[in-house]
Amino acid sequence: MSADSAPGPSPELVKKARSEGFKPKVQKSGETMFCRKDASMNTRLETEKCYTASQMESVIEQRQQMHDELARPRACAGAGCGSN
Repeated sequence: MSADSAPGPSPELVKKARSEGFKPKVQKSGETMFCRKDASMNTRLETEKCYTASQMESVIEQRQQMHDELARPRACAGAGCGSN
């Protein structure tokens, strides 16, 4: 590895990105991008979205926070809660 080349992403980041449906792609510059194809709302046309390693870390963190928020039990207070 030369002094001017950037180190690649950690194996842990690659594993997490793959579990989220992203594929690592090494650019000509040597930088690894994480890409995924998906269709936008109300269309069948797929677009490819790519993120740098640092952006991918943020995306994974946001998805984990969203998952944790949705998994958290909610207290029910109000007329439609079924309390007698």
